[in-house]
Amino acid sequence: MEKILHLLCAAFGMAAWLAVNGCWIELPLLVSVMPESWNLASHMSIIIQAANIGPLVITVLDVYCRNRLKLKPLIYALLSIGLVSQFLMFFFWDKTVEIKGSDYSIPFFVLFFAASLVDCTSSVSFIPFMMNLQARFLQTYFLGEGLSGFVPSIIGIIQGVGKTTCNGTEPHYHEPNFGIGTFWIIMSSLMLLSLISFVVMNLKFQTYFVKYESSTISDSVASSELTGNREEGPLDDKSSRCSFDQIAPVLPVQSSSDDMKSYYLLYFMLFVSCFFSNGFLTAISTYISMPYGSQAYHLSAVLSTLANPIACVIATFRPLKSERGIILSIFISLVLAGYQLFLALGSPCPVLVDTTLGSTLMIISTVSFMFFTTLAKVSFADVLRNKATSRHLLWYGSITQIGSFFGAIVCYPLVNTLQIFKPRYDCQPCFSP
Repeated sequence: MEKILHLLCAAFGMAAWLAVNGCWIELPLLVSVMPESWNLASHMSIIIQAANIGPLVITVLDVYCRNRLKLKPLIYALLSIGLVSQFLMFFFWDKTVEIKGSDYSIPFFVLFFAASLVDCTSSVSFIPFMMNLQARFLQTYFLGEGLSGFVPSIIGIIQGVGKTTCNGTEPHYHEPNFGIGTFWIIMSSLMLLSLISFVVMNLKFQTYFVKYESSTISDSVASSELTGNREEGPLDDKSSRCSFDQIAPVLPVQSSSDDMKSYYLLYFMLFVSCFFSNGFLTAISTYISMPYGSQAYHLSAVLSTLANPIACVIATFRPLKSERGIILSIFISLVLAGYQLFLALGSPCPVLVDTTLGSTLMIISTVSFMFFTTLAKVSFADVLRNKATSRHLLWYGSITQIGSFFGAIVCYPLVNTLQIFKPRYDCQPCFSP
């Protein structure tokens, strides 16, 4: 029975970031058919930042309700919203609304916001709930959370992106192995699996819960403190799009003589790293990758999503324990971020465009950037959890969130108003310098 519970915990954890990861993996196909075209990523980045109101509202409600906010009904609601949003994507992802003579993908944006709200709020609902179980099940949950990036990536690889062939300047499009609508059906099926797993966990495995009355956020955290259930899992980092430590505000603040000044440099570098990884570069990912072709963009999106859980697993077993190692990892990621920004500014004709070498370097830079960024974040969080207090974790979560927010906010007008990044149309001739 315990093995079955491990499987259920993994399936439940998969729902944490499944919807958002699926949308980003599908982005190379979406930009070619939606009216926002290459600017779609910048709109999605803003929507994700707006969805972070979810954790804030939940935290405020928990305080307002005097720490009696029930977890189970909240999680049932979140999983149901996630399931419905993914299922409705099948019908409405390509529907548009005309506003002042221009078409906008309003139905897609509404459903994407709902999906993002679920994923962002999982940090202050799913994890506290899992703290009621013994520590080994929390580890399995984090492994399942890694599947939320891994499984959509594998599905994206199987789907492919289709090919675009050129007859002079006339493009001819070839369909992927299965359509975008089918992808949403698969995503909704996975969300249904997560919902069913959560139902079965609560109905059939109540004896495995450490504290039956720990049905609220605050009770769950208190229970975890008493039972030593505060172990870290291989996927503590939520760099997929929302900050990983949004649970930090509900942790009890401990008194400590630790001097936070020793972490100022790392906090600053964390801010800059999140500014690029969760905000700025995410919003211009199309301009970084698409000039090299839809297939290169597709590989970049899929492999970057895979790099996240791989880096988390490595950081769990071989974390960067020294401040110097973390700084070096962030520095490497910032160098790679600079190269990607250079490529985006060079669009529609970036360096080595229309060459295998150029596409390869672009893919390596995007995947390596995600890997080193995630490795540094998880390692820094590990250092704070082992050597600092919950106040440091609060700063970590806040700085991660602020950096991501400013990255998306700063980039949005550059893309949509000033239009400093230029798209490359299919079969548009281009000559590499």
